[in-house]
Amino acid sequence: MATRSSDSSLCSLSVGDLQRPDCSRCLEAGSPCTYSAERKRPGPPRGLPRQKRRNILAISPSIEPQFAQRDQADTFLSLDQDSLAHGPGIIPPDTIEGLYLSQGEVGGFESFSLPDPTARDALIAEVVQSNSQYPGYSLSHEQERDLLVHFFGEVHPAIPLFRIDHFLKKYDDGLAEKTLLVAIVTVAAKVLGPIGFWEPEDVEQCMKFLLETASPETASRDTHNNLDSFRLECLLAYYEFHQFPGFSSWMRISRLARRAYSVGVNQIDNPELCSAFDRTITTEDEIEDWRYLFWAIYCLDSYSNISVGTPFVVELESINTALARNPHDRAHSLPNSVSKIFLPDDIEDIWKTAKEIVSNGVMINYNLHMVTTTVLRQAGYSMHSKAF
Repeated sequence: MATRSSDSSLCSLSVGDLQRPDCSRCLEAGSPCTYSAERKRPGPPRGLPRQKRRNILAISPSIEPQFAQRDQADTFLSLDQDSLAHGPGIIPPDTIEGLYLSQGEVGGFESFSLPDPTARDALIAEVVQSNSQYPGYSLSHEQERDLLVHFFGEVHPAIPLFRIDHFLKKYDDGLAEKTLLVAIVTVAAKVLGPIGFWEPEDVEQCMKFLLETASPETASRDTHNNLDSFRLECLLAYYEFHQFPGFSSWMRISRLARRAYSVGVNQIDNPELCSAFDRTITTEDEIEDWRYLFWAIYCLDSYSNISVGTPFVVELESINTALARNPHDRAHSLPNSVSKIFLPDDIEDIWKTAKEIVSNGVMINYNLHMVTTTVLRQAGYSMHSKAF
């Protein structure tokens, strides 16, 4: 059985022999020795408020209020704590008054580091500067991610452009392209309705800015034809067509389709005619991302031109890009044994393609949607021909 000391302050420093009425330590010192009726647990009493527990540690007045005013999640210290450190970000143990620890107990903390205030401020300034480029946009990381999750759950199925897990990992690693990210969360906010942490007028301001400035003409030479640049324009074209169908959205989709043609996105499975990416360094998953992009453009081109009775930019005979094989929410790539399926050159053979899609058993609904879109295109073309 473990021994314990009496209530004497002398005994609390060193355990006596527990003899009654006086223990050996108190007898030697000639000090009175008393025992409590109840056995006490070590540490502060149970139920003691957290603030009082902090006071028990006797933190000095110059430090304690700075922590008392901060939320538990706030790990950064204020800039006026120069008294805590002899050098940048370093706390010498002997400068914190009231923490009565032996030299051996604090020896391991000689180089305990805090976040460098200068680096911290630079990081915050970088985030603020990044957001300030987009009027009305001032979301935190948590708010952005919340809208991303809603986008992928409720908007993305209508225009699948991303491998979900892959994009979320890029976002968490800080590698997501900023303008594309802002466009995704802004589209989500507009489509899903009022957002509690984002004022509607700010959402509208940010969306207006994106529609006016995010275009191929404003892209740099290095990013003009990369995948994220295409995705950005495709997402904005989708939003504008569904929210404001008309000449402006029709022109946006037309420019996007012609831009895709200029780098051969319609010829992804014909290496000689596709210059959108370098096949020597591009993975099959990344090539599949380009296929998803093309079929999104194919649908937008079909919808917009059917609605106004104008010729299609994407012609069926010009397509040499296979239908999608790898679901956007699949964690791992499909084996190469899954065969590629193409739309037929002759619309009369479209039923064969539909049969092949069902037999293949992969991306059935998505690829059948491409079949029905193709049939609608032909119907629209026939109606337009009869009208003239």
